Amino acid sequence: MAIGLWMICGLIYLSACAGNQKEVQMSREDLWTTETSVTAQSDASFSLADLPINSNSSEMFKVEINGAIFNASFVDNPTANAFRRILPVSLLMTELNGNEKYGTLTDVIPNDHRPVDSIKNGDIMLFGDNTLVLFYKSFQTGYHYTKIGSIDDPSRLAEIAGHEQVLIRFSLLDD
Repeated sequence: MAIGLWMICGLIYLSACAGNQKEVQMSREDLWTTETSVTAQSDASFSLADLPINSNSSEMFKVEINGAIFNASFVDNPTANAFRRILPVSLLMTELNGNEKYGTLTDVIPNDHRPVDSIKNGDIMLFGDNTLVLFYKSFQTGYHYTKIGSIDDPSRLAEIAGHEQVLIRFSLLDD
């Protein structure tokens, strides 16, 4: 009798696990097909290959800092595509090292971090899975980032961004 009870409990447990696995797969699919937002998702088996590239999306976006608007270009990768989907977004970005501003996205987006030998003025990159970084000076580094895009003409970026915390708005050109 006790063995039978353990077998029934085991079957219930296994069916619950199978149900949860299906639920994760469905929520992962929903996550990347929804146009309105990207939600936090922790799934070690998720691959960047699972994220469809939206070829109809704009290749350009804008970055607004202290009333100045900079045009920027997306790179062609799944991280940039995911970032594009959560725009517009405004972030209070913190000064760091006299060369960058960083802010935390409320959404987690996929990444493919690689070592970066050099950062260029105007680069926009993802650090971790939800830290957006805007660089306003060029320098050498050994850190790992995923590039999202870059400001097309960053010549006045350092002057406008200043050396304090600043609110920065990222949006598509038509927003």
